[in-house]
This record gives sequence, structure tokens and C-alpha cells, in this order.
Amino acid sequence: MKKAILIISTITLLIIIWKLTWPPSFKEQLQAETPKNLNVQTDANYKDKESLQGFLDTKDAGLFNNKFVIAKSCDELTAMCPECRSQWDNFIDEGINFGLEAALAGPYSQMTSRQRETLAINHDREGMYFHGTNLVWQGVVGVNYFYNEDIEPRPSNDSLKGREINLELVNTGIDYLYRSAIQGKYLAWNEIQNAYNMSLNKHYSKGIYKLADIKKLQANQLAVVKVVRTIFTDNPAALKVYYSGLRAPDDLKKWFPNLSEENISIEKQSIESMSDELADGYFKRWETDRLFLGEDVHPVIVSNDFVAFSKKAEQLCLDYR
Repeated sequence: MKKAILIISTITLLIIIWKLTWPPSFKEQLQAETPKNLNVQTDANYKDKESLQGFLDTKDAGLFNNKFVIAKSCDELTAMCPECRSQWDNFIDEGINFGLEAALAGPYSQMTSRQRETLAINHDREGMYFHGTNLVWQGVVGVNYFYNEDIEPRPSNDSLKGREINLELVNTGIDYLYRSAIQGKYLAWNEIQNAYNMSLNKHYSKGIYKLADIKKLQANQLAVVKVVRTIFTDNPAALKVYYSGLRAPDDLKKWFPNLSEENISIEKQSIESMSDELADGYFKRWETDRLFLGEDVHPVIVSNDFVAFSKKAEQLCLDYR
């Protein structure tokens, strides 16, 4: 029974990582504050030109080969690609660890905020990831993502309503997430973009926003897509598995319906240029920091056989864990 629960939990946790979903209570709270006539959609132009899927369409032809179809057991599958099996185990463990923390059953969720902060200050990779994520949530929503009411009280829902974004906390959280990424917590790039996604969603809920603020957030949102694409340009399987949830900016016209098509086009070009500059800065910092640490600038997280291997492993290997 415990094995079945673990398998179901693992699959659920992987979906959480891929989709970066929010806990329903907070998501519903923001939706409740959102003006009913605000219908934001992903801009098709950005989606075609800048999404990871568009980039992968030119690179992923070899990711779905059928050579693993003949495997009849997990052992046989593992023998076909031992490297893939090791990467599969690491991927599953990452999902389990994330889920344990979200379910308040992991070691970091059992700590006080001060204890997590101490670990982050002392460059603990996981500590920086969880502390950074919490700072982003504190800055946007007003409450930790990884919190334990048995250790620290949770703010009331009433105190969270109408709360303004604390950009200082958000930016500090992003910096911790970046520092965990350079040490090998590559999923932190998802949370970095999620910080901008959450900030934009908070603006949705207010229904009041300035063009300059939205442009800056969208430029950062797009810059994360571009820098991740640059870092893992030779590892399309990593982009497919770890970063498929990264998103392109929403349609600017939906934010500012009264802007003319000409002005919308001008602002989009401005966002593109801003995102190019930000992505370039991100990558130069990444390159400098990775070389200082003696790590690859373009790491290979998973082999290109991993995508096909993992699909078969879902059928044969989950009950081995």
C-alpha cells in the first residue's frame, strides 16, 4: 500500500515540477480578486518565436526513438542505457524531495525561517532553493510556500488580501534561486521565472498596472526562456524534461486594449530588446560564476536518450522504487 502511495505521489510531484502549479487556496484567492473582464492570453507571436517548444521543434527529432520499446523488464531497460537509469533515479528523487517539502515532511520544511535562511547564507544549495522560493512567495503573496504551522503561524487570509508586492523580497529570493542554480539546482530556473509569473498575476488581481512595470516583468519572463535555451542549447532533452513549463509573455493587447496596433508592435519590440539585454547579462553572470566554481557552462543534465527511456521507465521501473 505504501509503495502504491509513493508511486502515485511521485507522478503527482513530477507534474507539479513540470507545471509549477500553485496551491489552490492562493490561486483561488488571486482569481477572486481578478476583474472578470480581464482575459489574458499568451501572445501567439511570442509563442511562435520564443517558446522553448518552437526551439525544440528543430532539435527533438532524435528524442523519441523507439529502441527501448523492446525492453520487457526494468533490468533489461537499465542494461540498454545505464546512464539513463541513473538520470531517471535522480529525476524521480528530485520530484520526491520537492513533494516531501511541499507536504511538510522533508527536513527543510521542519525548520524555522531563520534556520533555512542561515543555511542559505552559508551557500547550502537546497537551503538557497527553498529559502529563495519562500522569499518570492512572501514578496508576492505574503506567506511561505514551504511553511509549517506547527513551527510558525500562518498569516490570516484577511491580512493577505490587497497586499502589495514587496519587490525587495522577490529580488532577494530570485538571487538565492540563481545561486542555487549555479551550484547545480537547475530546476531553480523554473522558480526564477515563476517569480515574474506570480508578480504579473498579482498585477492581474489588482486590475491597475503601468505599462513600464508590465514591460519590465515580461522582459524578465522572456529573458529566462532565452538564457535557459542558451545554457542547454546542446542538451534538448534537458529542455524537454526540466523546462517545458517555461512560458512566453501574455498578449500585451489584453493588458492594454486601448493601445493601437502600431503602439503594441512598438512595445513588443521594446520588450524583445529588453529581454535580449537581460538574457545576455544573465548568461555572462552564469558563465563567470560556473567557471569560478569549476563547472561546465553548458551542463548536460540528461542524455538525449532520456526522454524515450523515461517513457518506458514509467511502465517498468516505478514499482522498483
